[in-house]
Amino acid sequence: MDANALYLPPDKRRPLPSDDKPARPKRKPGVVIAVALAGLLALGVFVGLLSWRYFYSQDRQFFDPIDDPKNAALVTEFEEFLHTNYIVYFSAREILTPGGSHRQVGSKGYGLNRLPPRHLWDDMLASLFILEELRERFGGKLDIYSGYRAPTYNTAVGGARRSQHMRFRAFDVAPSSRKPEDVEKLYALLRQMRDDEKLFTGGIGRYGAWVHLDTREKNANW
Repeated sequence: MDANALYLPPDKRRPLPSDDKPARPKRKPGVVIAVALAGLLALGVFVGLLSWRYFYSQDRQFFDPIDDPKNAALVTEFEEFLHTNYIVYFSAREILTPGGSHRQVGSKGYGLNRLPPRHLWDDMLASLFILEELRERFGGKLDIYSGYRAPTYNTAVGGARRSQHMRFRAFDVAPSSRKPEDVEKLYALLRQMRDDEKLFTGGIGRYGAWVHLDTREKNANW
């Protein structure tokens, strides 16, 4: 027997529990789909960020040939070679840059460049000495865009069939300022050093953001 019925007046009695529960409002299909899509999008962004961080880390650590552990002994020898020849302004990492196309995902040259073989190092010195003198006269930091190109890489990026880069005699270099007047200054200095002072024989090219220098057997301009 219910105690409420015996001792409490009707207006004070606790309502009896009911099995009828209020119906929950139904979610509209469009809302459910939107929530699901938002979840999938968030998951995709998260996975994409993880993948980007992984591959970026791989590129930073191992993708450039100078960072490949199997090249460590050769890189150490190259650094000693530079020190022996009194190279002051440029490090091994700068000189051995694989070039932008080697690093650029989707480029035809992506991942194709290699370190220059040992027998080409002496051929590089003439151009590198000119580059050191150019840096001294310019009076500001210079960035090397391209140095040695492996034949496969040179073909992939559309280099000349007999490119001096493949012989490790050419460098594409730019002022760190990226100012057009500084590019023009580099070009003028090279022409002066070659044509007026006869410091070297080779090719000089002027591009929008950089200049090309090589020490081929004859003079060439473009």
